[in-house]
Amino acid sequence: MLPRNPLSKRSLLVAALSVSLLAPLAWAAAPSPVGPGAPQGLAASAGPGAGEITLSWGPATSLLGVTSYSVYRVAPDGTLSPAGQTNASTLSFADAGLPNGATFTYVVTATDPTGEGPASDPASATTFSLPSAPQDVQAAPGPAGSVGDVALSWSAPANDGGMPVVSFDVYRDGALVATLDGAATSWTDHGLTPLSDHRYAVSAVTGVGEGPASDPSCSMPSPWGLGAGEPSCLGIA
Repeated sequence: MLPRNPLSKRSLLVAALSVSLLAPLAWAAAPSPVGPGAPQGLAASAGPGAGEITLSWGPATSLLGVTSYSVYRVAPDGTLSPAGQTNASTLSFADAGLPNGATFTYVVTATDPTGEGPASDPASATTFSLPSAPQDVQAAPGPAGSVGDVALSWSAPANDGGMPVVSFDVYRDGALVATLDGAATSWTDHGLTPLSDHRYAVSAVTGVGEGPASDPSCSMPSPWGLGAGEPSCLGIA
C-alpha cells in the first residue's frame, strides 16, 4: 500500500481558495464600457412638410449621461456631413430645405462627458415629390341647350407624390382659367364663341407645388353644328 500524502487535501483546499479569491479580482480588473453607446432604432420618414425628412430614435446608454445627439447625412461614398444636433432629451429631428423627391440616408450619434460615441444603424427616406398629371382629361361641347360651353372631366393623378391634392388648375389654350377644389373632377367653361377650337389641360397642386399638366384635350363649344369639322389642337398656342 502506498503511503498517504498528508498534503494532498491541503493542496486541493489551497487551490480552491486561490481560485475563489482571484475570481472577484479578475472581475474587478475587467474594463467597464467608456463613452456612450449608439442610439437605437433610428427611423426616417418624409414630412411633415415639403422638402422635409423626420428622424426619431431610442436613447443611447451612457454611464455618465448623454449630453446631446448629432444627426449626420450619409453620402453615397459613406462620408458623413452634419445635419443638426439635439439635446439629450430630444429624440427626434426634422431635416428641412431638401429637394423634392430626393432620398437621403442618416445616422445619429450620442455624446457624453467622455466624447462622441459610435453611429447608429442608418435609416433612409425620400422627400415628397410633385404629383403626376391628372388622368383621363376629356373636353366636350356643353350639354344640349347650352351655347358657348365646354365641359371638362378628369380623374385624380396616379401618384400624388405623398401629399394630398389640394386643388386643380385648369388651362385653356395655355392660360390659367380656373382653380378648383382638390375633390373636383369636372368643370364647365362658359361664354365661348361657338365652333371655335380650344385646348384644355389640367394640373394637380399639393403642398409640394403644382405638378405637370395633362396632355391636351380639344373641343368646340356648344352648339357643335354639322359640318363644322373636328376640333383640333393644331395651331393653338
